[in-house]
Amino acid sequence: MLSLLARGGGHYGAVAVYLGLASCSLQNFDTLSSGLDADGGRAGAGGSAAGEAGGGGRGGNASIGGGGGVPAGPGGSGNPSGGNPGAGAGPGGNGSSGGVSPSGGNGGSPQLGDGGAGLNLLQDPSFAAGHVGWAQFGNAALADAPGEGRDGSQCLAATSRTETFAGPSIHLEPLVVPGQLYAVEAWVRTSASTTQTTSISLKTVCNGASDVYTPLASASAAAGEWILLDGSFTAETCTLDEYTLYIEGPEIGVDLYVDDVGLYLLQ
Repeated sequence: MLSLLARGGGHYGAVAVYLGLASCSLQNFDTLSSGLDADGGRAGAGGSAAGEAGGGGRGGNASIGGGGGVPAGPGGSGNPSGGNPGAGAGPGGNGSSGGVSPSGGNGGSPQLGDGGAGLNLLQDPSFAAGHVGWAQFGNAALADAPGEGRDGSQCLAATSRTETFAGPSIHLEPLVVPGQLYAVEAWVRTSASTTQTTSISLKTVCNGASDVYTPLASASAAAGEWILLDGSFTAETCTLDEYTLYIEGPEIGVDLYVDDVGLYLLQ
């Protein structure tokens, strides 16, 4: 090249310049082409996971005109049937066949009580941890009764009863929605050696009105026998001063055992 330039002018000089530029351009083109082939034009790799998109290829190290390489394009978003092409210098690879994505498990069905139709709204219905939230109705004493439950575990006992309506009770105001239908149940047993009448009842006191007592269920319990009391009611819609569910019935002085109580929304 230098020898041609030394000869000076004319066509040789023009040819030398032309060849020099051509040589330089071809060399740069080879370099650029190599850079694109090596780094810029690769197809993005297909996702290894189902539905994962291939990544885009990296841009070349240089571009014509001295500018920097094209930034790498982001990979395409995956979909269940394979990856979308990556958006970059090179096309994204095909994703492997997309499997069906696992769907979340179905929520568990509400635990039904013996006579209920939904989730039990009463906490600790078998009184395993005590009788929090329960109080005596009438003149009676409430106590936990270990070993007296239906399955030999703990239940609730109402003792020292001086009235037939005396027994355990619970306020319903924070538990029910006015106008909704509910089912209620309780297993009961007495300490008597004779058959006793047992009942579930509801006391309703609307603001400014007289007390109303409503029997919901009643059954006779033979000596030593556990029986199920179950009934239903529509929650009062008035402004309530008191709304109390209570269990009653045996003769005065007879202890009343209660286990596995339930309150269930029916609609």
